[in-house]
Amino acid sequence: MKNDFTTVFRSFPFKRIWKILAAASVVLPLSAQSPQISTQPHTKAVTTIQPDSTGEAYFSAGEDGFVIKWSSDGMGEHYQISDLRITSIAVNPQNTQIASSETDGTSIHRLVVTDWASAEKLYTKQFKEPVSSVTYSAKGKFLFVTTNTVNGAYILNASNGKLLKKINDVPERISLIETGDTEKSAIMYCSTGAIAYYDLTAMKAIDNAHFSTEPLLEQVRLFGSGKMKNRFLAGIKNNKVYVIDAVNGKTLCSYAGQNILLSERGTSPKDGLYFASVDTGVTLYQITEKSLSDVVAGTSKKSTPVSVASISGIPGKKICSLALKSDFSAMFGTNDGQIYEARKENGSFTTSLLTKKMYEPILDITSSGDDIYLLTKTSLYKSSYDSKKITQVAVNSSQEQFLILSDGSIVLWTKNSKMAVQRVIPSDSGNSMPSTLFVPKSNIRQLHSYEKKLVYVLSNSKVGIYDIDKKKDTIVYTGVSVEDAILAGSSTLYVAKASSGEGDSAIVAVTITNGETVPLKTDGYASYALASDSDASKNIFGIALNDLNGVSVTQVYQYIPDQRKSTVLFKYNQEDSNAFVKLSYPVLFSNLGKNQIYGYNLETNKVKMYRRTSSLPVKMAVTKDRSVFLNMDGGISWYNPNTQTPLAEWYLTTNGEWVEF
Repeated sequence: MKNDFTTVFRSFPFKRIWKILAAASVVLPLSAQSPQISTQPHTKAVTTIQPDSTGEAYFSAGEDGFVIKWSSDGMGEHYQISDLRITSIAVNPQNTQIASSETDGTSIHRLVVTDWASAEKLYTKQFKEPVSSVTYSAKGKFLFVTTNTVNGAYILNASNGKLLKKINDVPERISLIETGDTEKSAIMYCSTGAIAYYDLTAMKAIDNAHFSTEPLLEQVRLFGSGKMKNRFLAGIKNNKVYVIDAVNGKTLCSYAGQNILLSERGTSPKDGLYFASVDTGVTLYQITEKSLSDVVAGTSKKSTPVSVASISGIPGKKICSLALKSDFSAMFGTNDGQIYEARKENGSFTTSLLTKKMYEPILDITSSGDDIYLLTKTSLYKSSYDSKKITQVAVNSSQEQFLILSDGSIVLWTKNSKMAVQRVIPSDSGNSMPSTLFVPKSNIRQLHSYEKKLVYVLSNSKVGIYDIDKKKDTIVYTGVSVEDAILAGSSTLYVAKASSGEGDSAIVAVTITNGETVPLKTDGYASYALASDSDASKNIFGIALNDLNGVSVTQVYQYIPDQRKSTVLFKYNQEDSNAFVKLSYPVLFSNLGKNQIYGYNLETNKVKMYRRTSSLPVKMAVTKDRSVFLNMDGGISWYNPNTQTPLAEWYLTTNGEWVEF
């Protein structure tokens, strides 16, 4: 049964929230990078569920890059660690550190350690191979990282990330490392089919402590309590649970099932290990330590798992993670981001959905004067910071991006799709319907406006200009690896792309009247995210990827046509191929590095850093007096341009009202 606070919060009448705040004269300050608290689910699959150091709260991590701390009242503190998929997390048993592994699935494989209490990133480590496990030692002194390669396991100082040992004296592919309470030694499971023990004092493999065992196990867990502390090791292979004696590597028993999920590390109760067999329904089983101990002692030939319950009310085929809070409570994560809890009451398990969608994600923003315009899946809204009033001004039919033209009309489009590019005239009635301007012949990658003309990129190979007044569509440039294009004046087109080699450039200028193309002198092998001055100089700004002495660097640059030269304004010492630039003269903004917004003053050559809130910033708009950032989770954060901390964080409820954190 949920407590009263949870019930009240979930049924809170958000339509009245601004009236309540105004009547009470309440000011809701927001500390930098503080988590957002709600029942909102992950937007992608839940990859793991782990207890915190007290065991009273649980963390879930997802492919959306978020980590959520779920408290006993059913509320979740949401904080986005990464824009990449989080594959696993580990919670330091002694403090508020969380270690997470993240990947883009191809070339980026990172360890990120964050202090949850301060929402501060402590350190980051890059690996060449995918990370297979991240674990803390029993008292949090060491942090172990294993990767999918031989000699790819590492022992770090947990507090500062210093490498203490790359394990090369266990020439195996290690997929799990755990310690006992003394932290003097560790057990290692090697997926090549071995168990090894390691001396953490001498930092070397222990002689004669290397045993052959079942290979290629996944979801590997170490368990056991009391006299059998950490005696058993379990894993999954071919829809079977294998339980192994960690002392000698011998298989004690195996159990068949369907789509088996072992309870996450550290989440099973003291007696044994729980697992779920998942088909259309969910059956929960317990492997008891007593039955395993009898097999070890020779008093029994086999251990049979106990069927704890058949659990209904959970979409079995969507389940992808399992954690046991106790003998009477289990948490299930699904591949669509939901979290369910099954609780044992009066001898049977009842199921409830912990997560509940409270907010409507904002897909895009822009500004006009003091107002901001916001796009959701079904509507286009207008709002402002001072009034906090939100008004629907048009209907949207699943478009995801938009821009405002000089005449106040709005163009709707969707990146990486062939959906029609549409135009709508906003109205106070909110019923304005968009009409089609043109239908792209292939996926549209970027779209910008200049006066009443639209410049767009098709499938990284063509740039077109659509004249709205003349209803004329013209392809003006054809090339390869085209990333962006803008008009700077009525006659010159700038195209950002990948350089094809010597004699080429990552940005070219195209004369519209005759098609003449001129490579421009800029640093970098690829360019994207273009912006232009609004004055007569038509200076160009963008982001370039460069390689400096073998090190990947991302640079924000300015190109000055009159001087035919480019200047690097600031840089990020890693590759970031998906950042933005936004010019609000004299400040050029960018989310380079993803974790904050930089504001570069073109007059003083100084940079300000605007600290993010609970989610990573992906776009921004500037009103007369304030800046507003659109975050990856669909919320927005307001800033005073003269300060570097957020004023407020807003989310749009499913009822079409603002709620502030």
